Amino acid sequence: MSFLAAWVLFPVVAVVVALGHGLLIDRLAGGSLSGVLLVPVGLGGIVASTQLTTAAAFAAPLTIPVVLVLAVAGYALGHERLLPLRIDRAAAVAAVGVYLVFAAPAALWSDSPAFAGYTVLGDTAVHFVGADQLLKDGRSFDALPDSAYKQANLDYYKTAGYPTGGAVTAGVLTSLVHQDVAWTYQSFLSLLAVMMALCLYALAATAVRSAAWRGLAAFLAPQGALVLAYALQGSMKELGMAWAVILMAACAWTVTTDRVRGPRRVLPFAVACVTAIAMVGAAAGVWVAPFSLIVIAGTIVARPGRWKRDVLVGGALFAGVVAVLSVQSLKVSSAYEDVAHQVVTAGVELGNLLAPLDPLQMFGIWISDDYRLPLEEPIATYLLLGVAMVGAGMGLVWIARQRAWAVIGYAAVSLVGWWYVTEQGSPWARGKALVIVSPAVVLVVVLGAYALWAASRRVEATLLAAAVAVGILVSNGMAFHAVSVGPGDRYRELADIGRSLDGQGPTLTTEFEEFNKHFLRQAAPTDTSDGPAASDIDNVPWEALEGAKSLVQRRGAWVSRPSSAFTRTQHGRWYDVWQRDDAQAARVIRHLALGNVQTRDAAAPAPCSPTGDLATLAREASEAGGELRYVPRADAVSFVPAVASMGFSGKWSVDDTDPQVLRMAGIGQATGAVDFGRGGRREVWVEGSIGRRVSVSIDDRTIGSVAYHLNGRRTGELVATIDVPAGRHKVRAVSSGGSLHAGNGGQNRLLGPISFVTPDAAGASFKTIAPSRWRQLCGRSLDWVEAVGPA
Repeated sequence: MSFLAAWVLFPVVAVVVALGHGLLIDRLAGGSLSGVLLVPVGLGGIVASTQLTTAAAFAAPLTIPVVLVLAVAGYALGHERLLPLRIDRAAAVAAVGVYLVFAAPAALWSDSPAFAGYTVLGDTAVHFVGADQLLKDGRSFDALPDSAYKQANLDYYKTAGYPTGGAVTAGVLTSLVHQDVAWTYQSFLSLLAVMMALCLYALAATAVRSAAWRGLAAFLAPQGALVLAYALQGSMKELGMAWAVILMAACAWTVTTDRVRGPRRVLPFAVACVTAIAMVGAAAGVWVAPFSLIVIAGTIVARPGRWKRDVLVGGALFAGVVAVLSVQSLKVSSAYEDVAHQVVTAGVELGNLLAPLDPLQMFGIWISDDYRLPLEEPIATYLLLGVAMVGAGMGLVWIARQRAWAVIGYAAVSLVGWWYVTEQGSPWARGKALVIVSPAVVLVVVLGAYALWAASRRVEATLLAAAVAVGILVSNGMAFHAVSVGPGDRYRELADIGRSLDGQGPTLTTEFEEFNKHFLRQAAPTDTSDGPAASDIDNVPWEALEGAKSLVQRRGAWVSRPSSAFTRTQHGRWYDVWQRDDAQAARVIRHLALGNVQTRDAAAPAPCSPTGDLATLAREASEAGGELRYVPRADAVSFVPAVASMGFSGKWSVDDTDPQVLRMAGIGQATGAVDFGRGGRREVWVEGSIGRRVSVSIDDRTIGSVAYHLNGRRTGELVATIDVPAGRHKVRAVSSGGSLHAGNGGQNRLLGPISFVTPDAAGASFKTIAPSRWRQLCGRSLDWVEAVGPA
């Protein structure tokens, strides 16, 4: 049900609610909207209304009821407008096509809905915490217990004034289908692309008679390669702003037509401007200001001798609506601008980019599986880009000759906005501006093909449109093949744990994982992890453990058993839950962690020096009249593909930051010899972030495999529990099976050590020994030793 809820029910419910808001705005504006704009304007209305209700803590819980009441009011007041409307089939086909293109990479990854951009961009976690918490208390977070969840909300939504337009809207619509925002997030981004398509269709309708050509323009223009790439890394603000700019353009055109007279027709344009401000804050002024000037100029030209009242009264209405509905966004905008200024205008700031983007990417064609990397097919790409630029030139000439003012205004403002950000901003900011301008550029390119069609040059028009379509779709096919989708099944386990620990925090997590703060939010999570090397409990200072009531620990081959102060209460596929026993915790005098997380060793021989740590620990236990506790731990037997004795093949290479990890690209294998000693029952763990299937074999007999499970560094998957043979044997890891499956390619696929460990070693019971017998532990492989006081 969750799959259908995320990819089918969610967009249907969103469209139904948005249509209600659109009908209400249309009624208030005097019926000025074309049918195809009702849903996009309505979604803008949801963005605007939710910004108002979440401006104050007391009103935040009313957000969802207000959204529903306004939708119902829209249907009640606007049903007469709705009844005669007919579905524009070309617009509907374009919208559904765009939704499928944007949804497919995540939807087809697995049968467990999740979000794209995992390990690529961490901002998605910020949107998650905001989507949940802002609907409860607005930007007031004082009532939350101290936790990483609270700190993330404070840092972004209070201190930094982070824009909330996208997060709150996603949170509201998600609540209506009773899902977690993590499962609907990618569907929401796909919905934003659909809103772009509908607005572009409305703009194209002002210049293009053919419904088929309008549909083609609406289908291709939103899915330029850079736009889809940003959607597949979870960039809500950029996608939301790209839609808001097109919405402003479409609504600005409705103000200057004679379809409806009177100042109130400015209302949809005001809502569009509020939407833009909600998405990116005061920076939206780069686009809002020129569109406002276009509205004023268009009103003067359209109503000579009668424009003063419309401009003055309409301007006052516009200013009032924007001021009231943007009070939240504008109130915190100065804080956001101060923070953003450090990276937006910094000349060398790259953000998550690897290098400044090529301005040619605005044409929507970039044949590479990562928009940040060099082209994989440069000749084909530049040929197609050349064709697109010729089309753009013809399109500009055609819209100028046709006086297609709506399209001219949209293209002009988009280009001016891109130019301004390029001149003033950092490479990171320029990338965002390229996303926003790209739909306008692709629209003009498609109109260039239509110009040939209208001039009865059907063959040339078809060839130009086909070349552009092929370039865009192939580029997006590369992105589909390389997509990185979050581990939905693992996150579901984590969310279940969070609910089970509701009110039992603080909960310590050691895993280096951005999304723990969201999925464990009920458990007041605290994160002591500064990076992948800190992912083992032995690396956590004892002081941090003393304040934790619960501990959620990612399972793994070299994960240590927590202190005897904790008792395991849940044992899952990916996580163990340990809870503090206060009576036992009070007895722990000192904890001596052995092993080395840097070398992935959970255990190590206990030191034997009379003045060493073990002897000191024994003396402290003896002086307190207590005992020593310890956990025996057999060394893991590991096969490290990066240093395999028989080497590795294919396009694989050793990772620059970790010599024990291979960076996989395409088909390849690594082979080596491993001495299993006496053998026995072992769990088989594969460290890595895996796309296409990786199979593990011993002496050419496959024992397990893992596919399409991405992870952070130094974590992995349990692939089998087997009886390993005694002695020395050949071990091989093979990645094959190149296919069209989502995520079958990609640049961020990693393969670390493959470990054979005692089953559930991290859950082993501790043993006790008298302090006077501490020498019996010398040289033994132990996980840890503790000095414990008397009961």
